Amino acid sequence: MDGQRSDPIPTNLRLLLLLEEVARSGEPITPTEINLTLGLPKPTIHRLFSTLLDEGFLQRDIGGRAYLPGPRLRSLAGGVLSSSHIRASRQTVLKRLSAEIGETCNIALPDNESMV
Repeated sequence: MDGQRSDPIPTNLRLLLLLEEVARSGEPITPTEINLTLGLPKPTIHRLFSTLLDEGFLQRDIGGRAYLPGPRLRSLAGGVLSSSHIRASRQTVLKRLSAEIGETCNIALPDNESMV
């Protein structure tokens, strides 16, 4: 999604679009930065962030002003990546890589201070 939307965002889509922008950024991001794309009223964007923070889908970065994926969002993403269709493709690539380099290969996802 590039630039501000000209059409109103349905209420039931707002949280998903916000999560999509957090995931797309790849680094801690502020509500103001996300709202440059979504164009929601300031109270709405802060309410959405508050809800996602309270429910564990987002967490604050160390500085406390920006947000990044929380444990529930990481778990959701991990579940998608573990689906049988994606798992089969991933294992095929890992087996080829392992055979090519002669080492064991795994995929790890960051989870706070550790990897899963």
